[in-house]
Amino acid sequence: MGDRARRVAKGGLSPGRSQRPCGQPFTLEDSSFPVGRGSRPAGMDLAKAPGTGFVPVSGRAKYGPLRDSTQQAVPGVLFTSAGSRGVHNRRPVIQVGRRAVLRVPTDGPHYTGVGQSQTGPSQGDTHRPALAGQTVVLHAPVPPGLTPGGTPPDPGPTVAERGPLPQPRVLQAGSLETIGDALRATGVPEDALELTVAGRGRATTSGYEARWGIFLQWCRSQGLNTSAITVENALSFLAHLFNNKGVAAATLSVYVAAISAFLPSIGSRTLGSDPRVTLLLRGARRQRPPQRPVVPQWDLQLVLDSLQGPPYEPPDQASFATWSRKCAFLVSLCSGARGGELAGLGFTDRVHVQEDGAVLRPAPGFVPKVVSAANINRVIHLEPFRPQALTRARRAAVSLLCPVRALTTFLDKSRRIRSCDRLFVSLAPGHQGQTIRAPTLAAWMWKVITDAYVAKGLPVPHVRAHSVRALATSLAELGGASLEDICQAATWAGPNTFAKHYRLGVHRGGYTGITRRVLNTAIHRARRRR
Repeated sequence: MGDRARRVAKGGLSPGRSQRPCGQPFTLEDSSFPVGRGSRPAGMDLAKAPGTGFVPVSGRAKYGPLRDSTQQAVPGVLFTSAGSRGVHNRRPVIQVGRRAVLRVPTDGPHYTGVGQSQTGPSQGDTHRPALAGQTVVLHAPVPPGLTPGGTPPDPGPTVAERGPLPQPRVLQAGSLETIGDALRATGVPEDALELTVAGRGRATTSGYEARWGIFLQWCRSQGLNTSAITVENALSFLAHLFNNKGVAAATLSVYVAAISAFLPSIGSRTLGSDPRVTLLLRGARRQRPPQRPVVPQWDLQLVLDSLQGPPYEPPDQASFATWSRKCAFLVSLCSGARGGELAGLGFTDRVHVQEDGAVLRPAPGFVPKVVSAANINRVIHLEPFRPQALTRARRAAVSLLCPVRALTTFLDKSRRIRSCDRLFVSLAPGHQGQTIRAPTLAAWMWKVITDAYVAKGLPVPHVRAHSVRALATSLAELGGASLEDICQAATWAGPNTFAKHYRLGVHRGGYTGITRRVLNTAIHRARRRR
């Protein structure tokens, strides 16, 4: 490199021109060395544009790009022109053009550029370019309608094309009344809504809707905003139920499930998965642990005695409503079936009564609580009850409790008013002979039990219709029925449900049915009391 190039590399482009006025652009005419072929310093190309200075476009000097240390304001910067590449003296030559303006500060700290060492020269080192500082501001005066590359800019989508910004989904809880409303609010389409609602049982859906209504009523009484329900609101509601209403811990779990069915997420998680709700339910179980009754809450023998006399006997004097309740009670007691399964029993070609017993099958289209092929096609076997170890008078009395006899009489009485293909039909005026549901059968059971206490002048205990199922399976186990037979009769998948909620114990043996064992055990217990 020549002497002039060395002087240029040390910081000055031309020592003879360093006293020009500040702000005057540095042009090629001001340079003391030619720009012709073979006369430029090695590793540096200079390009010329009218009315501008020159800048190095390729190569590096000893300490980096060149600059004029006495000229801090550069009026123009040359950029590569599109499609203007060439080769000169076996080196690429790039034509440049004026595209933007740089404003270079004269004061302030020096920041090293990309690839520069953190231990490089300070601000006072004129061999380092101040253009690499972070305080460089680029202003690009581009003609209207063109980008710096010379192409029209992409306007992008308009506001109308973009549409409104997505807003977080807020469920208006106060307007949700049914499970269908809740699913619709979460985005379930109308053509899939009915099928989605059917994913839960009818009793479960109605129970959730009733408990959701109680929750909304409590929120309004507390002056809460039902359109922005929080976990804290749900916690206060659950504590209110536990402390003021005496609700059990298991019932609180049902309320949590009901609220979660209407509000799938409160905040960032579901209500049931919130650790605070989990701790509250755990605390409720600790303070009020679940208690399984060791003995029945009502006297079965008292009820059986009432079924052997008026108003149930004799059959020709009993009304259809009274006999229907007696038949439903005995079938439930001797089969261990759920109320929903009894309501789903069919009539035409589904009931077969013979001398050795009766066979009952569900009506076509019936959906049990636990959907499986075994439960849909389950068969209830009823055996005639003819005790032999009793006196003749006593044997005649207890034979009135035979479920096959009660079923045969019921079929004869119901033929005149039956208008559906179900075994048990409605007794309500205006709906006689029509299909009934499990709550109606539960009411029949309750009335049979409470009427027995009222007839004896005794206080009526707290009675639940589901206790008939518990008492039936427990007596069958006490009478020697195997656990497998009990689970088969009650449609339980395994013995855990029976062992946990009803009575513990395992007995092995072949299937002999539970009808005789239930009634024999009840009769013999009554004899021992006397």
